[in-house]
Amino acid sequence: MIELSPQAQARRSKLLSYREGSPRWGNTSRDSQRQKLYNWERGQRLMPVGAFFEDPRMAPEDVAPFVGMVYRRLGLAAVPPKVELVGNRRFARGGPFLLTLPPWALCKHIVLHELTHALLPSYCTWHGPEYVRTYVDLVYRFMHVQSGPLRKSLREAKIKVARSDITWELIFDERKRGY
Repeated sequence: MIELSPQAQARRSKLLSYREGSPRWGNTSRDSQRQKLYNWERGQRLMPVGAFFEDPRMAPEDVAPFVGMVYRRLGLAAVPPKVELVGNRRFARGGPFLLTLPPWALCKHIVLHELTHALLPSYCTWHGPEYVRTYVDLVYRFMHVQSGPLRKSLREAKIKVARSDITWELIFDERKRGY
């Protein structure tokens, strides 16, 4: 098995200590960026055509193949989460084994948002810096959006973003372990 780099090991230890509420760091696994991120996502609708949220609805039968394609292109050997389309629900949900999507959530950016929850190790904060990094990388890669304007708008919204190399190293390490 490939060893984590020292930077990734340090980040993993720090995230685990947050999760466990160690005396040194306190319990900071609170999802403090969630509302900021949701507001940022909504604000991206103001961008010109061809940018982030010019995202037509997907046909229900296209969602599961899209999720599978994301996993294949990322080179993940893990089985992608099952996609469950549900009736009129207020929330979409993403986890390592199941994406629950109401009809309003059948857009690539929302599917990628929920899929990011499935990809991240369980010790990462739900909408924390590692989550945002992974989400932006997925949007860049699978929606073909320029990352520069996205990163700039994240900075302006004061949303923390982790380093890409460490975040993806943590994801691939967790997937190799079978989590």
